[in-house]
Amino acid sequence: MENNERETLLLELAQRLASSFYSFGGTASQLYVGTVIPALQEKLPLPDKSRVFGSAQADEQTATILFDSPLSPDATLTFYREQMQAAGWQEAPSHFPIGGFAGDSPALNLQYLQGPQGPSLTLHIIRQGPPTPVRLLLDLHMRPYQPHHTDHASPLPVLLAPPGSQIRQNGSGWSDYEAHSSMTLQLPEAPTYDTPSLLEHFNEQLKQNGWHLLAAESRTYSASSLWRFQHTNGTHWRGIISLFRMPDIPLYELSLRIVSEESDPYSPFLPEQKPRTFQNFQLKR
Repeated sequence: MENNERETLLLELAQRLASSFYSFGGTASQLYVGTVIPALQEKLPLPDKSRVFGSAQADEQTATILFDSPLSPDATLTFYREQMQAAGWQEAPSHFPIGGFAGDSPALNLQYLQGPQGPSLTLHIIRQGPPTPVRLLLDLHMRPYQPHHTDHASPLPVLLAPPGSQIRQNGSGWSDYEAHSSMTLQLPEAPTYDTPSLLEHFNEQLKQNGWHLLAAESRTYSASSLWRFQHTNGTHWRGIISLFRMPDIPLYELSLRIVSEESDPYSPFLPEQKPRTFQNFQLKR
């Protein structure tokens, strides 16, 4: 494989990994290598001497920034708590357990709200380092955010990886209308799974939880399946699980997302207001 062809494939792989699956069709993100999205530069706090790997912009209101913090995980957590509190944002209450992919070394997950209806800033801080890997997600959509209680069960089942796998959780969460979980998984050096059989490994667990398979597709480096199920509280949901394998090594990125059929997260009972964009976004109101 020539270098130009390999670079083209790597870019396509990165775009697909950065895509949004809320619509189940996938929307390619705009990528910025080695920098923060231009419209957000100097608007978001990053620890000094952070190494930015890049940013992904799905639309004018959703952005992801990947970087390494030179601070330890706990110090990075403290940095953002101080910065967001000074800017007037409120830390959203935790609502665990939330189900999803299981792992032994979960990320530190924090969500901040500028107001009771957003925008929101979510941090996934990996427990390793320094340098400490951080994923920052900024969502300017306006929607009602409500605290959850431990007696309100998550619609996500717990999904166990194959024995001997190395697992890193990349974040998870849920609300009244959607839930998601993602992780990075590396199979043993002598794997007994390929991409199709790994998807089937998780499909079987979903079936055991009463999910009904709608469609599935498997290839060498990617696989996905679509589902419908009824939650224990009587609500109906649709979901998609997606797997992407890195070339030449048994390393996978996995994503599970579900959306409630009973509610529309983008049509809340909110007063009409001017849509927020990165151009008019400010950390302080």
